[in-house]
Amino acid sequence: MLSLVSSDATDIRDRGRRRPSANLDQRAFRANLFVVVGSVLFVLGRALLALAGPGPAVLALREAGGGERPPDTDATILRGGRA
Repeated sequence: MLSLVSSDATDIRDRGRRRPSANLDQRAFRANLFVVVGSVLFVLGRALLALAGPGPAVLALREAGGGERPPDTDATILRGGRA
């Protein structure tokens, strides 16, 4: 069986594709930066939801509670019927 590695090769691994450690450090820094930015955006989104979420419910309660008036008394009803 013939080998794909030349007869004068001392090692079968390809050394040309290795990346220097500086590139790995740069990638690690970029990954950490993305994690931090993503976390900050997640927290801001949650804060906006917490602030905007109860808004419509509070407005509905204000409209329902502020527009009610006490029930009419018998005297008020009789006075309204004479006019």
